[in-house]
Amino acid sequence: MSIIAWTPALSVGISEFDAQHQQLLEMFNDLFGMIRNDGDKTQLALLITRIIEYTNKHFANEEFYLAKYQYPQLEQHKAQHLRLSAEALDIQQRYAAAPQTFPIMDVFLFFRTGLIRHFYNVDPLYTKFLHAHGLS
Repeated sequence: MSIIAWTPALSVGISEFDAQHQQLLEMFNDLFGMIRNDGDKTQLALLITRIIEYTNKHFANEEFYLAKYQYPQLEQHKAQHLRLSAEALDIQQRYAAAPQTFPIMDVFLFFRTGLIRHFYNVDPLYTKFLHAHGLS
């Protein structure tokens, strides 16, 4: 079951980034499925780690291209990535410390509101800039 579906509204117009966003959405949906079905805590922790690792790789990939073409808002974009990564790490650590009592929907809500909101509201700001440098 997909709780968060890919839509054209989430596209940033850069195929490599869109593919990464789609992969993350699949992972979010897997996470929601595990939460909904009261999945194994160890498997849930592993999935949270996978999402964070993939997200950090995605952020590094974006930042590479933004730096390569000297995106004027690169530092602001990187700061948002750092904030989201720190929040994700905090959630991961709190979950690992107390998986039985941690409010597990907080994990899903962070990924949904923090990361999806970033994809939808922040990432599109660089689209025209990167298109002008030949990325599509």
